[in-house]
Amino acid sequence: MAKLRTSKGQDALAVIAPELIAFIGSVSAVERCSALAVSNALLLKAASHWGREISHQPMKIQPDTITTVLDALHDQYTRLEGAFDNTDGSNMKDIYVMACKWEMVATQVVMVTVGASLSRDYANVARQAWGLLAKSRHVAQDAVKALLEYGKIYQDSPVPLLPGKQPTKSYLFALATNLPPMFSVNKKARQK
Repeated sequence: MAKLRTSKGQDALAVIAPELIAFIGSVSAVERCSALAVSNALLLKAASHWGREISHQPMKIQPDTITTVLDALHDQYTRLEGAFDNTDGSNMKDIYVMACKWEMVATQVVMVTVGASLSRDYANVARQAWGLLAKSRHVAQDAVKALLEYGKIYQDSPVPLLPGKQPTKSYLFALATNLPPMFSVNKKARQK
């Protein structure tokens, strides 16, 4: 078996994964639920570029694709960190600060999901991360309200979109209340 080359995305994953569960726990339930919506949208967008395995069977993603996706996500995360660092942190309830946090959580969750086949530890972190995000679904209405507020203020979609998709209230609610197929409770029922 060919050895997977190490990349900046894989290096970042090695740093992010051990801290991800604590990071998710440090944000509010609304931010977690918003991160669930953004994570789902990010997986869909990534799958449209790099293949269905990303959103349905991350354990089957080809090694070169893992490297490419992790590098792209690392670049995105670096930009988000820079944006967050430019806030003074004094108003953590500000929608911009909240959006930085939910996007950073979402990007990290997708990174460990894409990297799940690289190690059992990453796979376990991915499973735990999606589980924590799922526990925030009870505040989905508030998360959708925050996502829409961000979109209105900044005149930008609060989630990555596929061509032709709009960030409607119903679409954002669906993203904020569902899990990807590999983590869905109804997975076994669908297989029968």
